[in-house]
Amino acid sequence: MAAEQLRPADTATAAAAPATWRVDPDTAWTRTADDDAVVMGMAAGIPLRLSATGSLVWEVLVEGRTPAEDIAAPPLTPWTEEDLVAEVARAAGMAPESIAADVSAFLALLEQHGVVARA
Repeated sequence: MAAEQLRPADTATAAAAPATWRVDPDTAWTRTADDDAVVMGMAAGIPLRLSATGSLVWEVLVEGRTPAEDIAAPPLTPWTEEDLVAEVARAAGMAPESIAADVSAFLALLEQHGVVARA
């Protein structure tokens, strides 16, 4: 009887999990009189005033909540990066592929400031 050969699992077919993002629970935020979002990770303590485009991404991340609603509401649902890009593109009337890299870079910036985290 021949010995059975053992093979490592086929890693080429295993799909990587998509990036999933959530607003860090220790994030404070508000809106300016011009309706721009201002966000701050409490650990970093550095407020960031978001541009109109950044505020649109933020609006999607917080599911349209106001700062007052967000305080009393249940935790936000994490977003896959793909779904987030699709929703921002829909809201902006643009093609997802035309904004995907910019949204990804923006999320990385927010992550550096402790405002969002990978879920």
